[in-house]
Amino acid sequence: MNALTEKFRIATGQVAAPVFTCGCCKDVTDFDDHMGDDFSAEHTRAVRAAFGFNVCHACADDFEPAKTGEYVNPDEAYDLLAEEA
Repeated sequence: MNALTEKFRIATGQVAAPVFTCGCCKDVTDFDDHMGDDFSAEHTRAVRAAFGFNVCHACADDFEPAKTGEYVNPDEAYDLLAEEA
């Protein structure tokens, strides 16, 4: 099936859109935003151990093992980082 046909089927409700619920922030987001294999194996293992396999890219990027269990809003973290620069 080509991409156009898949988008049409999703738009018409014939199939469910490929989404997941992030294990960290609990946002329902598109699989394009999944952390995937963008990080080192060690970082990926730590994120999966803390939040499970479905984690968005923003949460995985902001993850610090020392702060496990403490939710950090990715937008707020970015704003704080921008203020410090």
